[in-house]
Amino acid sequence: MSSPFSRTRLLQLAPLALVALSAMLAVMAYVQALHAPFFSDDEIYLTRDTQLGKLPFSELWRLFTAPYNSVHEFLPLRSLSYWIDMALFGLSPAAFRLHNIVLFLLSLPLVYGTTARLWRYFHPTDATSAPWAAAIVTTLFALHPALVESVVWISGRKYILPNLFAALTLWCAVSARKEQGFSTPYAAATLAAFAAAMLSKSSYVGI
Repeated sequence: MSSPFSRTRLLQLAPLALVALSAMLAVMAYVQALHAPFFSDDEIYLTRDTQLGKLPFSELWRLFTAPYNSVHEFLPLRSLSYWIDMALFGLSPAAFRLHNIVLFLLSLPLVYGTTARLWRYFHPTDATSAPWAAAIVTTLFALHPALVESVVWISGRKYILPNLFAALTLWCAVSARKEQGFSTPYAAATLAAFAAAMLSKSSYVGI
């Protein structure tokens, strides 16, 4: 028979278990597309973009001065992530899609942490509900069909990557306010994460 302590511990872990389950279900769906070929804009950004693949490591700074694709789209951090995939795995669709999935998964704890902190801030008298509120929001984010195209479509990284940095921006922002005062390191991290989101997709200035 379980002790009251173990039952309490299980209840505390239940929200995290819900998030883990939603993440696992999302990954199970996404991995089915791992070995699908390049298609649509993937050809423009990857298979036809010989300029990016030939860029040497010592000249990666050029990604931050000019577009490195035929449509003149200036997304330096996305281009850098493509360059890393090319350097490590060549033109492997599975590697590019796996990278997208990893970026998606990294966003989940940030969504959870941001929601939990906001809940405690706006509902201080009901702080014990924060883990469940955060778990429900994170689960909806993880399983929302609107994200499917961005994750499995390699060119959709221009949404997945800034999503990650936008979530990091919000998490740092809500972490900047401490009980003992304002946190300068978190404020600086907020600006850095915001800049990274902008360099991944400029329209994320709307954050």
